Amino acid sequence: MNKLFYILVIIGFAAIITSSCKKPTAPKATITVIGNDKDGNEVYQSGATVVVKADPDTHDEHGNVGHVRPDLDSDEGLYTKGVTGSGGTVSFDFKYEAILRVYAYTVPKKNDTLWGEGAIILKEDETYEETVYLRYSTLQN
Repeated sequence: MNKLFYILVIIGFAAIITSSCKKPTAPKATITVIGNDKDGNEVYQSGATVVVKADPDTHDEHGNVGHVRPDLDSDEGLYTKGVTGSGGTVSFDFKYEAILRVYAYTVPKKNDTLWGEGAIILKEDETYEETVYLRYSTLQN
């Protein structure tokens, strides 16, 4: 009986220790892009390009804006891009906690652009949800 008690105690401690050592899950983000239809109603914008960047004002050694280290951008999550689906959303997985800028745009007609921006705050074990509202902008020739 004594032997069985000690075995159960050891199994109990082992279960407690292994359950408390849970590895945190990587941060995630879901971006929803909303635009306006021809009648001015808000609609989910499918097919919009979403760009997530670490720091839009950072310059690399060649003077390129927005790339901290081009060789690490996609690996380290400093720069990533996606396209929204039919529900107007796109999801991203990241390696690290961070605060990142979000840009969304679509080009419905030549020289016309719908664009918007926002920010995401990434934390382990969490999915950050951000909504970006597109605005109309005409490019000048």
